[in-house]
Parts: sequence; structure tokens; C-alpha cells
Amino acid sequence: MATFTIGVMYCIAYHVVSSYEYLAATIQDDSFYYFLPAWNFRRHGFFTFDGISPTYGFHPLWELFLTGLATLAMSREQLLRIGLACGGLFYLVAGIVVYPTVRRLSRPAWTAATGIAFVWLVNLPLMLRFSQGKENALHMLLLAAGLRLLESDLPRRKPAGAVTMGFLLGCLSLARINALLFAALVFSWYLIQILRRRMSWGLFSLLIAGFVVPTVAWGIYAGLHLGGIMPGSGALKVSRWFLNGSAPEMSLLEWLRGIHVFLRDPFVSINPQWPRILRHVAYLPGLILVSVGALVLLLRWPRSAPSNPHGRRGGTAIALLLLAGYAAGNFAATKIVLADYFEYGTWYHVPEYLFSLVLGGVG
Repeated sequence: MATFTIGVMYCIAYHVVSSYEYLAATIQDDSFYYFLPAWNFRRHGFFTFDGISPTYGFHPLWELFLTGLATLAMSREQLLRIGLACGGLFYLVAGIVVYPTVRRLSRPAWTAATGIAFVWLVNLPLMLRFSQGKENALHMLLLAAGLRLLESDLPRRKPAGAVTMGFLLGCLSLARINALLFAALVFSWYLIQILRRRMSWGLFSLLIAGFVVPTVAWGIYAGLHLGGIMPGSGALKVSRWFLNGSAPEMSLLEWLRGIHVFLRDPFVSINPQWPRILRHVAYLPGLILVSVGALVLLLRWPRSAPSNPHGRRGGTAIALLLLAGYAAGNFAATKIVLADYFEYGTWYHVPEYLFSLVLGGVG
């Protein structure tokens, strides 16, 4: 019954989030650095914004997906409509993918359905952030899929699982280059399992092979046709940070101000409009949900992770631990290297949102 209920709610939510009239007024100009090169590719045979010079101001996987859609679209407007709707769909499917994780940590099952519906579906402002034509919806979906695959522990036990995990990590890194950090964390975890004789080198080799196929294939294409492996905009931002010679000096208070990507932004729809003098109270609902979810996880961890780290609950704990590491690393990297874009670039904070949403769904 819980699964049926959440399915109905998802249908309603998708109807809302796929409304072109509603979405068209919400997108930033950055989105068109995806849509126009995708549209121009079928005419010019290369990625270009203006039809003259090649451009590489995008993350590859979402651009390739839109380029495929452009071969089917009859006009640029139709491509925009389909692309925005797909972003909303990916966001909602990501919620379905992580639902079993929340359900495993929640008892009874209806609390998981209620939690996911509460933080994922009744959260229209957050849905809109993932329906604006950028790569964050695909990033969220692939990250959610990686979380579920980690929980299953198949990559450690089955060749197909190892190849699938590696390929997924490769695609995730192409969806957003920051996800290389998540891939590094996952590889490190499996190396630890090898040292503990819980995984073979053969399976680890398959994991690496799965990762190499998509990343090297794109790297060769980008090097030959786009002038480099790194996206141009990202390389420029990182280069500017290196040229400055040091990270910006930030006090503890400045770091704490960025905590809204964990506590306020993921739960924006349930925060009332507080007067400016009480603006910090807006963190309270998210803080309560995340804290309760973390407490539930900690209470279940001693019964599962140490004694049986590869049981279902132990797998969930490890997966969430790796996700937490990615969220913390992404938060720190964005705060330091892309400090000027931290507030504006809401689509950067995918792992932070996913981690908080999972804990909030449990809470």
C-alpha cells in the first residue's frame, strides 16, 4: 500500500514539474550553454554555441543526452521542453531509487513512504532546481543509483556487479567532474576490502575497466576535438583559483554560513517565511529532520556494520558514509575553489542535497 501511495504521488508530482509554462520562467542563462550546442551539433557536426567556434563549457554526459534528444526534436523549443521535463523526471526517479534505502532504515514501511513524499515530492522549490536544464538532475539520479549498488554489495561479489559499478562511476564523473571524488572514495573502500581479503583483485580490475571505458572514450574525443579533457569553464575557474596563490581566508562563521546546503536548501518548501531578524530559524526544520535521521542510522549501525559490514543494513551504513564523505568534500571544494559561485550555483550541491534528503526522509 505504501508503494502504491508513493507511486500515485509521483505521477501527480511529475505532472506539476513537467509543466513547460511553469518551468520556462525559472531557468538561468547557463542552461543554454547545454541546449544550443546540443541543437547545433546535428547541423555543424561539432559542439558549438555560435556555429563558428567549438565550445566545451559543459559537463559531457548531460550534453550527450541532450544531443541525442536534439536528433528527435523538431525545433529548439521542443528540445527545451523535452530537456526540462527530463530533468524533472530524473529528479523524481532518483527519489524512487533511494526509497528502498529510506525504507530499510524506517519502520513501519509507511513512515518511509511518508518521509520520501514529504522531502522529495512536496518540495516543489527543490524540484524546480533540478528541472532547469542543467546536469544536476542526471548527477542526482546516477548518484542515487550508485548508492543503491553500494548497498547491494554486488560489486564485491559478482563480476557483473563490479563492471556495472565501474561504468556507473565513470558515467557519474562525466555527469559532473566533482564526482571523481566519489569514485575515489568508492575505489578506496574496495581496496580496503582487498586488503581484508573480502574482495579479489580480479573483481577490482573489472571495476577499474568499467570506469575507464566511458571516461577514456570521452577523454580521447575531447582531446582531439575540443582542445582538452577538462570542461573549459571549470578549467578557467580552477585556474583562476590557482593563480591567486592561496585559498580565501574564511572564519568559522563563514564556513557555518554555507551549512544551508545541508539544512535549509533541501527542505526549502517546509520552511516558513521568517522575518529577516529570525532568518536563522529557517535552519531548524532541516536540522531536526537530519538530526533524527542521523540518530536512527547511528542506533542501527552497531547492530549491523561491525558484526556484518556487508549485510543489508551494514551496506546501507557504508553507502551513506561514502556519500557523506562526497558531500563534505564537494562542500569544501566549492566553498574554497568556487567561493564566488557558492550561493548562485545551487546545482553544484547535489551530494549535499541527497545526503540530507535521505536522512530527512528517515527522520
